[in-house]
Amino acid sequence: MQKYEASVIDVFADDLYSRAGTIVAISTLIYGSIGLAAGYFAFKGLGATLGVLIGAGLGFYLGQQKAFILKLQAQTALCQAQIERNTRSKEQGARMPEITKASDPAQAAATTMGTCSSCKARIPTHSKTCPNCMASFSPGSAWQVMP
Repeated sequence: MQKYEASVIDVFADDLYSRAGTIVAISTLIYGSIGLAAGYFAFKGLGATLGVLIGAGLGFYLGQQKAFILKLQAQTALCQAQIERNTRSKEQGARMPEITKASDPAQAAATTMGTCSSCKARIPTHSKTCPNCMASFSPGSAWQVMP
């Protein structure tokens, strides 16, 4: 199973915005060319001018509509990624066990820190799950807290 990567969503959103920027120009050119050809063959001279204007106008309008849909998809993906970041930071604060400074050296030694084998975060060795990547350290799990 693939691991979640927030950067993939950012790259996806950048790609959608890039496509949205070019789709208006491309659709205007394509529809303008079709209008030019249709106007020329149907009405000759002035018909070509009228055909290119109508075709380009229609292409521009349709390109704007498609660009809006692409930008909306990008914003939806970015919004979901931001919700995940906000939720993860709140869960991390809520799930991270409080390590209190102990006046007793034996108690301080009992709260030793280890490393999550999944995301390499520093966590207490007695943790059942990693607060960063939510890896489970149950007895049958492949993930373990490394000393």
